[in-house]
Amino acid sequence: MSKARPRPRRVTTSDYDADVGTSQMTTEEEDDFFITKRSDSGWKALNKLSQAKRGSVEIDSNDDSDLDDSPRRKKTKKSLFKTGKPKELPDWTREKVIDLLSSGDEDKSVINLDESEEVGATTPERNKERRIGRSPSLTPPIIDPAEKLHARRIVLEHMQATNHMRPRSPEPSFFNESDTDDAEELDPELIAIRTEARQDALQRGKSKEHEIGGIGKVECRVRLHPHPQDSQGKVIIYNFTLGRAESFESLFDEVADQSGIPRNNLIILHNNFKVYPTSTPSTLKIWAEAELDAYEEHVLKIIKEQEGRTQYTSYSSFSQTSNTSDTVPSSSQVDKGAESDSSQGKDNTFKITLRSGSRTITVTVRPTTKCSSIVSTFVKKSNLPPETAKKARIEVDGEKMDPDSEIGDADLEDGDQVDIVGLEH
Repeated sequence: MSKARPRPRRVTTSDYDADVGTSQMTTEEEDDFFITKRSDSGWKALNKLSQAKRGSVEIDSNDDSDLDDSPRRKKTKKSLFKTGKPKELPDWTREKVIDLLSSGDEDKSVINLDESEEVGATTPERNKERRIGRSPSLTPPIIDPAEKLHARRIVLEHMQATNHMRPRSPEPSFFNESDTDDAEELDPELIAIRTEARQDALQRGKSKEHEIGGIGKVECRVRLHPHPQDSQGKVIIYNFTLGRAESFESLFDEVADQSGIPRNNLIILHNNFKVYPTSTPSTLKIWAEAELDAYEEHVLKIIKEQEGRTQYTSYSSFSQTSNTSDTVPSSSQVDKGAESDSSQGKDNTFKITLRSGSRTITVTVRPTTKCSSIVSTFVKKSNLPPETAKKARIEVDGEKMDPDSEIGDADLEDGDQVDIVGLEH
């Protein structure tokens, strides 16, 4: 029976050099250890080879130790961060600094050489000076170019000229002419816009001045009426001068102060229409002179009751254009020979709507009002010639009424609508 073969031992390497050892063995030598079925002589040869290599490794390590008595350091990886003393700057950076800046009255052609300071040579005093002299870094405001500023001013001038505001001077004075003369020359398009805007403003100012009657003055004559039961009371007259575009605010204040009447109780009428403090003579179509009647509120009520009229018409209702309201006189007021009917008051009146084609007018009538008077009122309010009312008739539910008949015969109610037919246009 054959003797068991010993297992091959791992070849040890020297502790002094980690790079020298079995790592340098070729692949063929390593495979020899794992080949089976070797004879005893083969194992002996392999052992001799391994001992010979071990001896060569020890000799090499001894030679290295003779060169340097100190043990060998292990190689370390290079650090990613550089440490230690920084390298010195090259020689060209240590040349003298040339100061090309000059201030004050110094000659700009002189170049100053600073021999005392070098690049990289910083001192605490110099750092302190830098901190003190350093200004906060703030973002400067954006400065628009001159062309944009001029264009903006022209656009604003155009808007100012076309704005529908209260009347002002005809010539717009948004900015002086001297500013544009000294400024840079504008583009032809901007100059054309500016010229057109000024012409439009001038024409608009003239037309507005014509509409409101210019800047003339109006002489207002105010008559303050006393209480009707005051036998010693007299009419007091006040004279005022107002501009055509000026409100009646100051007139109300003056009359209230001079008469001693609280302003809230003061009522002023013009042609039996109420005048408000915010109104102006131009809005009331007053151009030169005006006769105004002033009353205390309770005094006016007493006067209206005595006259059989308990209300007065204000300018707010007078300003209606399409549908106007008016009181048609009764037959007693139209026909001079008829009996008067002054005892009838507000309770006996009602409103009807007159229609003829596209024209529509609302009137207030009494039951005794004749149809001819209603037709005449419609023709007058429609700005038609008086001759057109000769053949005109009132038609109610398809039936024509006689001109001499009263409107109360038609049994109409407040708000009913009747037609006017037979108008000669």
